[in-house]
Amino acid sequence: MQTKILAALREANDYLSGEALSEQFGITRSAVWKHITKLKSEGYVIDSIRNRGYKLLSAPDILDADTISKALA
Repeated sequence: MQTKILAALREANDYLSGEALSEQFGITRSAVWKHITKLKSEGYVIDSIRNRGYKLLSAPDILDADTISKALA
């Protein structure tokens, strides 16, 4: 699920609300928050603004499946 949330944040040009992410992936807003917290602990810099949502500001220098797939496409 973290990979899906991360992909959505990467593709977004602006903030994505927790509600929009929860509806998109069929999980609760609390679950979205927990996944965002986990991503932050892994080195992703994600800005969060109340009543606005989440925005990916930067990613750690690690390779993940999504990054590799996009590079090979």
